[in-house]
Amino acid sequence: MRSGLSSFGSGFLARHPVAGFLAFSHGWTWGFWAVAALLASGGGSVWSGAALGAFLVGGAGVVLGAVVMAGATQGRAGLVRLGRSTIDPRPLGLWHWAVALGLYPGLTLLAGAILLATGQGSGLAGGIGAPGWGALLVTALFLLLIGPLPEEIGWRGYLLDQLLPRLGVVVASLTLALIWWSWHIPLHLLPGYFDAFEGGGPHLLYQLAGLIPATILLGWIYFSAGRSIFAAIVLHWSGNMTGQLLQPDDSLRLIRLGLELAAAGAVLLLWWRSPPGAGSV
Repeated sequence: MRSGLSSFGSGFLARHPVAGFLAFSHGWTWGFWAVAALLASGGGSVWSGAALGAFLVGGAGVVLGAVVMAGATQGRAGLVRLGRSTIDPRPLGLWHWAVALGLYPGLTLLAGAILLATGQGSGLAGGIGAPGWGALLVTALFLLLIGPLPEEIGWRGYLLDQLLPRLGVVVASLTLALIWWSWHIPLHLLPGYFDAFEGGGPHLLYQLAGLIPATILLGWIYFSAGRSIFAAIVLHWSGNMTGQLLQPDDSLRLIRLGLELAAAGAVLLLWWRSPPGAGSV
């Protein structure tokens, strides 16, 4: 006998695998974030009280959409694959680890070196050894749970593979970047949200410019590690940690963006020669 979830999936959700996901990632999330904004209005913050609860429930929309839609469209096998890909580090070789942990710190430090060479300072306000170990651990866990873990399960773990057969890897990645960017827009309306992050909130257009190469680079490591959500989580987390610890200024961010675009261009060239298929790079 088919499970209740599979039976439901044979209906609307199974016929609309992308729209069904967006109903959670954007419909669910934006709805709860609107509640959080209302609760935090009048001088409050989204990081406290009932507003925090609404914010966190809303943020779960991406991962909730991935779980519900994987079950609805692929059944138990889809859920097992989603869970295993999220927690299993075994597909990562040494070079995957090197890229996942070193790419964003390396690009940031290279951008800083370019600034130094032009006599404009390093462009770095922070330092790797600045926080104590306790604060560093809390920051690392916070930055894992607030973005990379739930988001990568949804964006790469579910949605990218749904877009790929319809659009091809390049258009699918650009489409995903736009979807990912649009999901972030309400964060700019949540009172106090960006107070938790060094450097504050980015300009919306700059954020879009940054998410395009990020989507391509995250997609590359996801595919190259055999569709490993775990690999994408590590790379995403490393990028967030780099920004929080090193605190690059605007001039460095601009140079780093150019380096990211160059790296993304190399990935596009690789995909042009060998597009990702089932389990391929």
